[in-house]
Amino acid sequence: MRTRLKLLSLVFLLSFSCMPTVKAEAVSESASASTSIPYFDSNSLIKSDGSYWIWGRDQLVPTHVQGISDVKYSYGRFFVKNDNTVWYWKQTMFNYNSADLIQVKELDGGYAQAEGSGGMAIRDLKGNVFFVPWVDNDIFGYDFRIVEKIDVDHITDLTSFDKSASYMRNWVFLKDNGTVWAYSGFRPRPVAAVKGLHDIIDIYRNYALKSDGTVWYWTGEPNESAEQIKGLVKIKSILPDFFSRLFIDEQARLWYGGSNINSSNEELIKQQTPVMIASINDVKDAVTIRDSLIVLTQRGDVYETPITQHSMTKNPKFNLLATQVVSIKSAESHFIMQKNDGTLWGWGTNTNAELGAGDNRSVAKTPVPVGSPISLEVNGEDVLLTSGVIMRNNQSFIPLRSLLVMLNASIRYDSNSNIVIESKEGTSPPIRISINWKSGAILLNEKPTVSQTKAFLLNGTSYIPLRFVSEQLGADVSWSKTENKLSITLKELLP
Repeated sequence: MRTRLKLLSLVFLLSFSCMPTVKAEAVSESASASTSIPYFDSNSLIKSDGSYWIWGRDQLVPTHVQGISDVKYSYGRFFVKNDNTVWYWKQTMFNYNSADLIQVKELDGGYAQAEGSGGMAIRDLKGNVFFVPWVDNDIFGYDFRIVEKIDVDHITDLTSFDKSASYMRNWVFLKDNGTVWAYSGFRPRPVAAVKGLHDIIDIYRNYALKSDGTVWYWTGEPNESAEQIKGLVKIKSILPDFFSRLFIDEQARLWYGGSNINSSNEELIKQQTPVMIASINDVKDAVTIRDSLIVLTQRGDVYETPITQHSMTKNPKFNLLATQVVSIKSAESHFIMQKNDGTLWGWGTNTNAELGAGDNRSVAKTPVPVGSPISLEVNGEDVLLTSGVIMRNNQSFIPLRSLLVMLNASIRYDSNSNIVIESKEGTSPPIRISINWKSGAILLNEKPTVSQTKAFLLNGTSYIPLRFVSEQLGADVSWSKTENKLSITLKELLP
């Protein structure tokens, strides 16, 4: 059964109306063997040291989340640590880069999948299902004080969908005997098998794949019998794409069954008869990114074709975006891919730094590299960064906050709108730094500094060149390639 991962951005609270399926996903051997990033998603990654990093909104590049460590796997906001304990990150809009973790003891030993809307259904590795409610009280989130075991077992897959007319949540469960069970309501209590569904090997929303390669569909109405989708035969997998209906057959050909919305949140293509795409073959994976269909081939090539037309032709023209790609992970309007060399690249909307590339330009029409997850250590202590280290023209830029930590300094604004940083009384030698963000010029103790790299302000975060710290403040700077870490020592300020 094909594993899947479809996530909302971690920089927001989960939507009340829809939380997509989150399921355990195997790490590619070819990628993990050559990189310090064995796992990644559309806005997060895990390094081989077990640290967890996110980007988006204020985090322009991958930024270390303090408090999440020793992670073996991550599924959305769930973390399985090396001791096989399972934890949930209760993230709010005010703790982007620090973690408030809740241990889910009911899932100790492994976690497989979550699905939710107004509540979360969680499947463990033993086939049990638990329900966690969403509450609007002081917790304002999933209340893990109430973890209720659902009266169903031997579950190998779960999914959900909303009926378009009533918006009622339909919970769908696949048992190990190939039957599908469903229930309509806010809490998942499977009470009836879906008629016509047997020998099922995969489900996604209201689609089911039988072992004979046929695909079946139902709307969620009571006592309804599932119907076979005509034209779809010898299908190997249902691709878990939230916005479109995508299938891959036994010959690795892609079938496209229409999309739900476009970039204006309008209904787009709702053709009921899937089309076999003849202009591309050897398909490994595919996703829709608003107005584009993205396809990854078994050769490692990534292609794009627009889906703004009213109906999909059998031979759309594809544009080559990248080569030597191992896997792709998508969100609503962008996707991240990992290449054979382990590097991450992004494509699509970047208004809120979705691509983690160190800027927030609106759209990247060609793939851009995701920033490297660089740790920063000052005088032997890790620095909590509001945003990660940015590389520009082979130069490192660190957030101003890290400089304040180094100097134990205060900050104020002068009459010329410059930022003035002053070391606290008693610091030897005393330091006063003035930064003009319009020109990028830096004054040290009222004297101009000479540097080819200028300070800059981006998305509300101030960045200064690391070269300034080393050349003007007399710091020793070292770089650990294996740890991807910058270490800064300010000898004059050490006690």
